[in-house]
Amino acid sequence: MVACGAGCYPAFSPEGKWFVCSSSPENRVFHRNAGAPDTWPRVFSSPRSRGTLVGHISFSADSRLMSMNDTMTRCAIVEQGPWRTLYHFDSPLDETFERCALSASGRYFTAVGTRQEIYVWDLQALERELTALGLGVPR
Repeated sequence: MVACGAGCYPAFSPEGKWFVCSSSPENRVFHRNAGAPDTWPRVFSSPRSRGTLVGHISFSADSRLMSMNDTMTRCAIVEQGPWRTLYHFDSPLDETFERCALSASGRYFTAVGTRQEIYVWDLQALERELTALGLGVPR
């Protein structure tokens, strides 16, 4: 398996099925091949801003959702399987997100900015409001 470049932030999904490697050029997701456990084919890549800090990755407990930095000031929530981006969250103050994480239930997403503000989004409430406006994520 080829890593992602010079600096790399690795993370495993809770059940160990997915391995994610984040570096400045891109985030890469690899899948554990049950038939050949030493083989980890790449299943998804997402570009990142060049020259940015290494991003942080987190999963919901069921590994259905994954959060990752894709720029210095933005995080994405990605749905595992179809590997589609459900949401992008930009820093309200256009500051660098130092860390981001999903709650175990996948309901909450939080990020911490360089000014030490902590931002928390309720994904269920957000989806409910977007659906009411006709802007919900297609399932």
